[in-house]
Amino acid sequence: MIFQPKSPDHSVNVSSTNEFKDFILLTLSLLAILAGISLLFFSLSDYFVEKISLKTEAHLASRLNLKSYQNTQQLSPENNIYQLTQDLWKPYNIEKVPIEVNVVQLKSENAFMTLGGRLLLTSELLHHTENENDLAFVICHELGHFYLRHVIKLQSHRVLLALGLQAIALSNFDAEMLQGLAQLTELSFNRSQEAAADHFALSCMNQKYGHIAGFDRFFRRVINKNRQSVVNTDHLTYFSTHPGTEDRIEQMKSEATEMGISLEGNTTPIRILLEIK
Repeated sequence: MIFQPKSPDHSVNVSSTNEFKDFILLTLSLLAILAGISLLFFSLSDYFVEKISLKTEAHLASRLNLKSYQNTQQLSPENNIYQLTQDLWKPYNIEKVPIEVNVVQLKSENAFMTLGGRLLLTSELLHHTENENDLAFVICHELGHFYLRHVIKLQSHRVLLALGLQAIALSNFDAEMLQGLAQLTELSFNRSQEAAADHFALSCMNQKYGHIAGFDRFFRRVINKNRQSVVNTDHLTYFSTHPGTEDRIEQMKSEATEMGISLEGNTTPIRILLEIK
């Protein structure tokens, strides 16, 4: 038998695997692992921050010495909007934590709650407020975010995210960044948190008036402006952080009916006792 060597084929030094495919699979696997770790830490964070009292949260916020928007007016206890806010908050204020009420000069109808019970109402919102009930629902909704711990949970998520970015050397985390994260006002809550704040607002408003007449005025104003204007989106700022649709209004009406809350009643006139430019 005669041995006859064969020439090697051209695949000897060629990998049988697809490097691009392997890279994509590796990247997706790493992202899935990071997402899982993030969800775990977020869940643990939510568990622990719920143990923090509202009073402790307010103290923490005061220690951070949060800065404010420019052209912001803090309302005094003698102001009727301040008093309305405290009246709405009183049934839930077991820990005796006052709500700080501020008016910020912004050209969008908006309201938001920050860490420690600091409420900001925009001048544009107050310009267009039709009655006390109209404003009360917006305030109640923001109080709901504070009472249900949505604000501190979101801030803890942002701190964890900043720490995670620092761990992979994408940012430098320091005390100044912590203060910046804590004073963010245009918060983005998830749908379940928005629904929970709406539910709280229905009860909150009913506690004071015995009905929720006028609760939908703000939403209908913004929806109407949206229909009238495509170019000017200043008034849509609230929707970016507080989704609002006709379906949302109908959902709240349905919830109120199930809770035995009346949709009809007399609305209360309001006089905005401050100078708004």
